[in-house]
Amino acid sequence: MNYTCSNCGGSFDVPEGVSIVTCPYCGLTVNIKVGKLDFEHYFYPAVYDDQAAYGRLKSILSRQFGVPRGFSDQINLVGRVLHYIPLYVFYVECKSKGGPEVLEVGYVALPALKMLPVPIPQGYSFPVRGKIYFKPQIIKDAKFYSPTVSIDDLEKIARARVYNRFSRELDLAGRGLEAKIDSRCEGLVHYPIWEFKYNYLNYQFNGFVDAVNGEVLYGQYLVSTMHRTLSMSLGAGLILAGAVIGLISGLALSAPLIGLIGGVPPAFAGAIPLFMKGAYKVQTYTLKVFGTYEREASLGKEILEAIKFIGRIPI
Repeated sequence: MNYTCSNCGGSFDVPEGVSIVTCPYCGLTVNIKVGKLDFEHYFYPAVYDDQAAYGRLKSILSRQFGVPRGFSDQINLVGRVLHYIPLYVFYVECKSKGGPEVLEVGYVALPALKMLPVPIPQGYSFPVRGKIYFKPQIIKDAKFYSPTVSIDDLEKIARARVYNRFSRELDLAGRGLEAKIDSRCEGLVHYPIWEFKYNYLNYQFNGFVDAVNGEVLYGQYLVSTMHRTLSMSLGAGLILAGAVIGLISGLALSAPLIGLIGGVPPAFAGAIPLFMKGAYKVQTYTLKVFGTYEREASLGKEILEAIKFIGRIPI
């Protein structure tokens, strides 16, 4: 079905069965069945503009293991897109019935897309404060997305998240207590995330940055040949060390084969990350946990991890 936006006049296709749509050109969101929304519509302004967000991305990439010297200064920006992802925000309240009072409340913001156009880490916590009422004329040159997941389905997830925390408190308060859960949708929020396309030599890369708090969600970079060779050598050396230590242990017990079997597998497991770093010239940085950078380990850390694996092999 083709729909024409009442605000900007843009036309776009609407999948069958979808009632709440967002104009990809101006961001106006309506329920096409009634011509308006049954709840509030907000958005987050992009606190980090394209230059500030791109600077955050380059800063993170420049600190990764094996990045060629001057990589962040020599990459060329070839494209940028500001994605506005739809989120439904829910207020959930859990409280005990009878006995000592136990209360747990929380706001939960969940992406309302079945297929995300940006790599949002699992468990990423979106802020629920700082949003403002949406006005199509405020935002230009951004790409908006219509919700593709129902409010009811997301509300169940929001209720489950808060209840999981509440149930632990309920167990501590005493057995046999019943729980009452209330929830409501606080509205639809469009959340900004920058996508950058950049190249280095003959390689093209992608990077994504949260435009509200500046967190780098994802970035690709090149690893130098020297560091890749060093990683492969460390991996091979780790396996060799495991085999030698296992053999020595086996000889001490008059069972050299058992010693080898016990020494090589853990050493090989420890070498896999090193081999992965050496096997692929293009590596990725990802934010695993909100507020904590998952950086590529330095060479010193790799050696330390190798020593730890060797230390697990009994002599």
